[in-house]
Amino acid sequence: KGINFFFTKLKFNFGISSKYNKNFHIIDNPFLISAKQKKFSGCIKQLEKHKDEIYCLMKLENGNFATGSGDGLVLIWDDYLLDLNLTIHAHKGAVNVLNEISNNKNKNILLTGGNDSIIQFWDINDDYNNIKKKLYKGPIINIFQISSEIFSCFSNNILSLWSSEKFEKIFEVEINDIYTLEYLNDNIFAAGMEDNSIYIFNIFDTKMTHKKKLVGSNDIINCIKKINEKYIITGNYDGDLIVWDLIKLEMFFDIKKAHLYKINSIIKLSDGTFATCSNDKKIKIWDLHKRINLLTFSDAHEKTINNIIQLNNGMLVSAGKD
Repeated sequence: KGINFFFTKLKFNFGISSKYNKNFHIIDNPFLISAKQKKFSGCIKQLEKHKDEIYCLMKLENGNFATGSGDGLVLIWDDYLLDLNLTIHAHKGAVNVLNEISNNKNKNILLTGGNDSIIQFWDINDDYNNIKKKLYKGPIINIFQISSEIFSCFSNNILSLWSSEKFEKIFEVEINDIYTLEYLNDNIFAAGMEDNSIYIFNIFDTKMTHKKKLVGSNDIINCIKKINEKYIITGNYDGDLIVWDLIKLEMFFDIKKAHLYKINSIIKLSDGTFATCSNDKKIKIWDLHKRINLLTFSDAHEKTINNIIQLNNGMLVSAGKD
């Protein structure tokens, strides 16, 4: 019910696992593992605060991390003490997404989006004081920072741009059949579509006239992660991983059954390595260049693992359905 993360030829202080009924697990004894495909598990420490499934997890610029849950709470955690800093009663329903933006007024704003169709704005530099809330058209699914002046929001097939200073919507476009979304750069997004393809498009190309379509996935794409300017990695419902070449606009390679079930989150680690988590209760570390699984953390949770992040001190945090 916990995971210890150690990586081939690299040091990681530990891996944390979090559960809706309160679990964060830690080990603070780094060492090197040279053998490949080792398996680790074991609960070291539990922090119990949420009362429902954790849907979102993010690292803040100040080093701390935040969790959002079906209980409507957003919790801010100290990355050093691994203890609760603050409880925010954010939404009247599940918290679906968290993101941090900064604007030209040198403010760091935590944005939270929920099933109650509300975007909340919290001032991180002022003890997370609630400075604004906006009612939207449906449950908030994604929020991305585009620039110091603009952020985007996705809900109910509507992708919109907002002012980071006035917190007002300035543009929107309807895009049907999107299943998952990732921001790339320069107003360019990658979208996993219901027909198993990926669209690469500019948000201002409202009729998708100049979109690029990537094909080759055998199932619905559940998550997309930009690794660098050349590659994105997608995780599928069927457990397949696919690495896509953004320059050639084609599949670079795939790993069949990287996980037994749906892949829920992908994060970049060090250069050439990344981590994945899945409904199969496993967290895996991969080498992008060698195309192999380096480490597997089995039974990291009792149920589905929804998200993983890496903190500044090297620790991994995972959040699950259990």
